[in-house]
Amino acid sequence: MKRTFYPELESLRGWAAFSVMFAHCYAQFGLAPFSGASGISKDINIVIHLLFDENAAVMLFFVLSGFVLGVQLDDMAPLTVSRTIGFLVRRAFRIVPAMWLAI
Repeated sequence: MKRTFYPELESLRGWAAFSVMFAHCYAQFGLAPFSGASGISKDINIVIHLLFDENAAVMLFFVLSGFVLGVQLDDMAPLTVSRTIGFLVRRAFRIVPAMWLAI
C-alpha cells in the first residue's frame, strides 16, 4: 500500500511557514539582520537570519507542497464534474472566512 500522508513533511512545511512569518515580524519591528547593529546584537541578528531565512523557507514550502499535492493527485480517481464542484465548495468554505477576517 502506498503511503499518502507524511507527518514529517507536514511538520517541515509548518516550520517553513513559521519561519516566513517570524522573519517578516522580525523585520517589521526594525530588527532586520545586518541593519547597522554591532557586537552581540549583530551576531544575534545573523543567527536569527540563518535559522529563519524566509527565502529558503518559501522555496522549501513550495517544493514540499508540490510533492504533497502530487502524491495526492497520483492516488485520485478520474476527475468528474461533481468532484470538481465538491472541491470548489470545500475550498470556498475553507478560504472565504479567513479572507473576510483579514479584510
